[in-house]
Amino acid sequence: MYFWVRQNIGRAFIRLRFLNAISPSAVIRCVDVALIIAGCAAFAFLYHRFSYSAPLSNERTLNYALLGVCISVLYVISSELSGLYRRENLVNISQQVRGITASWLFSWVFFGLLAFAVKASADFSRIVVITLALGGAPVLLFVRLAARRWLEWSSSAQLLRERVAVLRLGSSEVAGAGFFKQFRIIAMRDIPTTLPASSLAEQVGAFIGEVAKTSAKRIFVCVRPGDLPHLRHLKDAFRTIPLPVSLVTDDWVSQTFMHPVTVNGKALAFEFQGPPLSLFERFLKRSLDIVVAGTAVLLLSPLLALVALAVRLDSPGPMIFRQRRLGFNGREFNILKFRSMTVTENDGAVRQASRNDQRVTKVGRFIRATSLDELPQLINVLRGEMSLVGPRPHAVAHDEYYDKLIADYSLRRHMKPGLTGWAQVNGFRGETPTLELMEARVAHDLWYVNNWSIWVDLTILVKTAYELVRNKDVY
Repeated sequence: MYFWVRQNIGRAFIRLRFLNAISPSAVIRCVDVALIIAGCAAFAFLYHRFSYSAPLSNERTLNYALLGVCISVLYVISSELSGLYRRENLVNISQQVRGITASWLFSWVFFGLLAFAVKASADFSRIVVITLALGGAPVLLFVRLAARRWLEWSSSAQLLRERVAVLRLGSSEVAGAGFFKQFRIIAMRDIPTTLPASSLAEQVGAFIGEVAKTSAKRIFVCVRPGDLPHLRHLKDAFRTIPLPVSLVTDDWVSQTFMHPVTVNGKALAFEFQGPPLSLFERFLKRSLDIVVAGTAVLLLSPLLALVALAVRLDSPGPMIFRQRRLGFNGREFNILKFRSMTVTENDGAVRQASRNDQRVTKVGRFIRATSLDELPQLINVLRGEMSLVGPRPHAVAHDEYYDKLIADYSLRRHMKPGLTGWAQVNGFRGETPTLELMEARVAHDLWYVNNWSIWVDLTILVKTAYELVRNKDVY
């Protein structure tokens, strides 16, 4: 028994070391590809087997396998470009949710356009394709959750951690304690930066000599921004050992250096603030806007005509009310609404509508309660001035007022304004008579700006439909 336990522990140790040698990113790429190809062929086979009581022909099965190959290639390429397979991003679930949703949607949209162009769409069952498109993303997300557990498990096992040496220059509180949890530290030394340059280089050289006798695979140098110039005198010491050397500094500098870099000759420019959405994400969001808004305008055109006629017959004045608003990047545009009041305020003194407001017409009260007055903004969406989902735009007078009172108010304009938004589906819809209510609305808008995904947009659209049915606190 003793020898059996000893032998199997040895085998398990070898397997664990083997798992550590495998790149998690490579494994997950292979799992994604295999899962997509096998899933497409297997689901199509089972669907036809149980729906038509007959299995797929070999040729049709091959077609679905090729569908899986095409989708998997598009998905992996898109995920690679989005950085989803980087080890540090594999444990970031929120980023994985956004990235998987965007990459999966892109893959199917691109494939749909390609199949339409080559007239191959008739070769596939619509039900199978729609089910795969809707159900694939949750399955891939489950794989990511399993990958995260794998990485956490491998990090919790000491034998699987990467062996590193840590050199702390100056203060010993440079790096957060959580940073080195994923590593196995086998050598560490603190060296004050108050030493003369020659003494500092001598001590670093001695530390490098000690590290060379260990099994360390990497050296981390912890340093504060103010001590970075000292590294200029230590380059020769680090060149004596063939190990990668990485710098660890405080969180603020780390977050700044994580942004894209522009190279101009020997000069580097680190992006201090990037756009809220990448080019690919803007393409996804704009595609959703055009498809949904365009379809809504076509389907709701009779309703739009009836509302316009009712507004015109109810009270004198224009059917469409135009008001200046600030959109993306503070660009001014005219928002379109069905007129619901007897006034058309569009100057420096615009008063928000309140309960039992005498300015609201009879038809206006109904269309405001049902949000029908907002439907002309679908035209703003098609023009590109607004989006279906985003921070709701306020009158210019209100923007100028709250810009002075709320510190981050202007950050709302980092995204296109929307017909609906995260604040509106969380109860911050309509009048904001107090500064606290406006601050809460702005906080929700900023959460949306910082956490956008196509999935968030779809969720807000569904919640908006529910809120319209509730018809609560709108006047």
